[in-house]
Amino acid sequence: MIYKFVAKQFMDDFFERGCLRLGTILDFNDIVTHGTARGDTGEGQHGVIRQIEGELKVQGGKPEPIVDEIFKIEGDGQFTLADISLQVSRRCGNGFLFCTSNEYTDSLFRRWNLEEKTDACYQIYNPHGFFQEITKVIINSVSEYGFRDVVYTPDPIPYDSPHVTESPAFTKEENKYSWQKENRCVWQPLLPPTIVKPWIIEVPDARKYCRPFKILEHGSIKNYESTAEIA
Repeated sequence: MIYKFVAKQFMDDFFERGCLRLGTILDFNDIVTHGTARGDTGEGQHGVIRQIEGELKVQGGKPEPIVDEIFKIEGDGQFTLADISLQVSRRCGNGFLFCTSNEYTDSLFRRWNLEEKTDACYQIYNPHGFFQEITKVIINSVSEYGFRDVVYTPDPIPYDSPHVTESPAFTKEENKYSWQKENRCVWQPLLPPTIVKPWIIEVPDARKYCRPFKILEHGSIKNYESTAEIA
């Protein structure tokens, strides 16, 4: 199960009409629009770093991670690097994006409320079915999709880390963003990346895989069912 923390207005729009907003990877670079919790100037990219302590002899024909991306050796040439830090950047293409959290706790809800004023949460109890319904609606504009938990790492990532091969579409800097417990779905667009923009869509069939879960009223977190009965 995954959880979507939103303003109650947007939760109501979803359960009334199936209305959802798909963001884009590069759109979330805009922290003025999205704030510093959802927004990230480093979205869609991360660095990879190699710290060389002491001397490293680099020889033509002998692969050296990161070094080979920065320096080119002709034939049997060689040179020596000493006490240096080398860094390269990894970037992913733009794509449509839907972000959720992979767990629910009251403290996480309160953190989202503090950061973004979100006051509602709905549960997606069948993520596969949910994302398949979205894909049916946008199928003429995308080629493929995938969803999984975000990998939280240092940025830059050490070159010998097991996470160094992760796509930047699924990595976030650990100290700033790991509290979000993010799961995300990314759709690869058929359109040129420069014209991929956030998209408001209606997916009424996705509602059958979800239920309203919690709301926050006057500082108290309540089960949605109990508030609905009172209303």
